[in-house]
Amino acid sequence: WRVIVGLKTEIQLDFMRVGHTRCFVDAGFGLLKQKYRKGDVDTVQQLEEVIRTSATMNEAESFSWQWHQWDKFFQQRFRPVNNITSYQRFLFPSTSPGNFRIIR
Repeated sequence: WRVIVGLKTEIQLDFMRVGHTRCFVDAGFGLLKQKYRKGDVDTVQQLEEVIRTSATMNEAESFSWQWHQWDKFFQQRFRPVNNITSYQRFLFPSTSPGNFRIIR
C-alpha cells in the first residue's frame, strides 16, 4: 500500500530462508519472551520494564498509534498468494501499482 499511495517508489521485501533465521534480533526477542512469561505485566510501564531488563540489547520506546484493521484492508484489494511461505523475495514497483514480482 505504501507504493500504491506514493510513499515509496519501490519496496523489496526479503525473508530469511527456513533454517537460517537465527540472529541477534531473534535472540533478543527470545530473551524478552522468557522474561515476559515469568513477569506480571498489566500496564505499559510494566511492559517497558520487562523489555528494558530482559537483555542489554533490548530497549523500550513508548509511542501512541492508531490501530488499523489491515486484514480487512488487504482482503478488499489483494488476492492471496498460493504457497507464499516457499518464497523469500518480493518486489513491489511503483511502475505497476497493486502488483508485485516474486524473485527466486
